[in-house]
Amino acid sequence: MGRIIQLGGVPVARPAEWEKRSFLPYYEPPRRGNDLKALIKDSLKLERASIDFFQKLALKTRDSDLITYRMAMDVMAEEARDEQRISALVE
Repeated sequence: MGRIIQLGGVPVARPAEWEKRSFLPYYEPPRRGNDLKALIKDSLKLERASIDFFQKLALKTRDSDLITYRMAMDVMAEEARDEQRISALVE
């Protein structure tokens, strides 16, 4: 929360507002909890959305906020590694 305030933002404290401000809506898990393929596909979709979000954040902050830019690049790299691991499960 400290970084949000430092950048002039207002932290969202109520969970009910998190989804409204999120870059990705909440997805219900598959009805059949034992549907491993569906769980893996959902995870892959979420990883890719996360990569896209952090890529956009990095581009937006590249020339104006080096700390946020580096954080976004680090998280994006981590998400890309996770996406590769999950993709390997689908193959």
